[in-house]
Amino acid sequence: MTIRGRFGRPGVIHNGSHSDRRLNRRSETSQLTLTAQAVEEALEERILKGTYPPGSMLPSVRVLAAELGTSPSTVSRALQGLERRAWVNVTDRRGASVAATIPRADSPDERTADALLSLAMRWRLYGRSREDLIALVGRVVDEAFRPAPVAFFVECNPVELATMSDRIEREIDIHIEPLLLRQLRSDPSRVIGSLVLTPFFHLAEVRSLVAPDVEIVPLNLVPSQETMRLLAELPRDATVVAVGRDDRTAQQIAGLTSHYALTQAVESSLTDPVRAATLVKTADVVVVTNATGLPADLRALARRVLVVEFDLEPSGLEPVRAAVRAAQTAVADPGPTI
Repeated sequence: MTIRGRFGRPGVIHNGSHSDRRLNRRSETSQLTLTAQAVEEALEERILKGTYPPGSMLPSVRVLAAELGTSPSTVSRALQGLERRAWVNVTDRRGASVAATIPRADSPDERTADALLSLAMRWRLYGRSREDLIALVGRVVDEAFRPAPVAFFVECNPVELATMSDRIEREIDIHIEPLLLRQLRSDPSRVIGSLVLTPFFHLAEVRSLVAPDVEIVPLNLVPSQETMRLLAELPRDATVVAVGRDDRTAQQIAGLTSHYALTQAVESSLTDPVRAATLVKTADVVVVTNATGLPADLRALARRVLVVEFDLEPSGLEPVRAAVRAAQTAVADPGPTI
């Protein structure tokens, strides 16, 4: 599948020039994303234009990253730069707000014009023509203004969805759009033309929902080290009940428990509340996941509740990196040559 957007596209080789070949190599080997400096200047321009008036709150880091086509970590670095220059105030809880008094600065138009003038003067010193420079700048601008790439992370559990999305974004410089499995069920078309990441738990269902040309990268989620330790420390004679939202989920939780614990877990589904209440009441330990949870009435009956938490396998992001690298070198259809 070809993923279009700022994953990168080889430039058009024009008359075999050195600059064109360099642009072609850069496009084939690197993802075109905004730097923290570029994001800083973009936010500065919005502040100067009054999009974000003095004293107003800026959108969240995640929203700004989606708007600008970059990662939240890049936006965070840009905000730190603006804070050092006294343009914004950043707090952990409230986010970032525009300073009451804005420092004087050259306008973005002036800075851009100065940069272009410097570039044009160097181009003349190279002995290159005006037409070649305009063609090169046009190709770079076309590449810069392509839509930002989006990868969806699909998960049924809101807690794991938020945690894993943030982690993937931090470690791989690509915008991750969190998507609950029920949202995908209601509208599979929203991921057309995108890269989709999902745990192996949901791979079969996700594959059945999306179009055949959507690339899916499964992720291997494993119990966290703390979860494995707690399960391994359960006494051999403990009565353990694995509670799931349905029979299939209960079987998965029971199998996971038996893999690490010395005792066997009894399966119980929330679809049979009477049986679930009876088993929970007599159990020493009730095992659930974040996705299932335990209703308040059952929690009141339980002596001890062990919540299974998941984490990415240490090498779990390698398939994602490989998919992104493949997408970076994919050649988008340039259309008919005129």
